Amino acid sequence: PAPRWHRDWKPFSRPLSSRSAFHAITVLRRMCGWLTEVGYLIANPWAAVNTKSLRADAGPNLGSLDTNRAFDHDQIEALWSLCDQWEQSAKGEGVATLARQRFAFTFCYLTGARLAELAALRIGAVKFRVRIRQGRTEEQWWVEIKGKGGKVRTVPLPDEAVAEYK
Repeated sequence: PAPRWHRDWKPFSRPLSSRSAFHAITVLRRMCGWLTEVGYLIANPWAAVNTKSLRADAGPNLGSLDTNRAFDHDQIEALWSLCDQWEQSAKGEGVATLARQRFAFTFCYLTGARLAELAALRIGAVKFRVRIRQGRTEEQWWVEIKGKGGKVRTVPLPDEAVAEYK
């Protein structure tokens, strides 16, 4: 690699090394944690990232994340319209089942929970927190999701998920 002052220095010409990626994730997590503590953020978005699986010597295996399995925007819209079609065709029959299906889809979409994690949830996993920071009140619904390997993560519930529950 060329030194910083040299014209051949190109820091973004290839992906970060595992060690550099681990360092970047650590810095972001700590920075957002501090921003949460001083009241600039309501919640730390990096708090749900499992750093125990990240090791400084090996770093995260960033290449193994399969994003091909995620739905794109058009596929999500198609699923929403499918839910609407089911509701229109039900006409009173199986409305409770359709409502559960819509709730499951909405909840999993908004929180990133797996269907099995949703099925294992209990009402006690949903928490409401009120904090007063620098004279302002912050209110947020959270859910504790027990995932693979028995690991528990706390996920903020978006207003849309709360509205779907009510």
